[in-house]
Amino acid sequence: MSDHWIPITYTDNTTEKLEKAIAACHKVHVYTLKTLNNYFIAHTENLLLREFRKGFAEFLPSVRKGAVAQHYTLTKAAEKTFPYFSENKKINKNGKFITVKPIPVKEYRDIQIETRQVWQKYLALNSLITTTYGTIYLEKDEWPEIVENQAAEKGIEFDIVPFLWHSVVIHVEPGAAKLRFNLHEPHSKFGRRSMKKMKQHV
Repeated sequence: MSDHWIPITYTDNTTEKLEKAIAACHKVHVYTLKTLNNYFIAHTENLLLREFRKGFAEFLPSVRKGAVAQHYTLTKAAEKTFPYFSENKKINKNGKFITVKPIPVKEYRDIQIETRQVWQKYLALNSLITTTYGTIYLEKDEWPEIVENQAAEKGIEFDIVPFLWHSVVIHVEPGAAKLRFNLHEPHSKFGRRSMKKMKQHV
């Protein structure tokens, strides 16, 4: 299975907005990890996401102030930190928990954005998508084949992709920026709901 990354380009203005949004996401990542570490030290068990949400809701306004990052994007940054914590959690020979360190800010390069149905039209006409951070151009000759392969791996047709996409991940890297569509599994609860919507549009 490939990672289904699509090469992309965007303007300097979009780069600046994405960088600021990623910086906000990293603050969320650090806060979430600190919370998970402290909870494990105090309770010797993992904090559940549902129990984390209340404190996170109180923390979020301080990050959103002056940041272009959307609520959805910041929430996803927090949620992704949970598996990161579980994968990197270690107990030493003496049974002491070793706190998990955050991803270094220079290595934190991904941002997740909620998809829009209108993207289908923009992609078909001009191989682009519009976001809060600016317009992002997908490599015209590559993106249809990459998305078609991604759809085939899920056993769906290319035309159904816009009804199953829920977000994109953008990897911000000078000269090597890329994007990946995240799709619901067609037989999952959200996938079935999306397919039902598709039938109503036909």
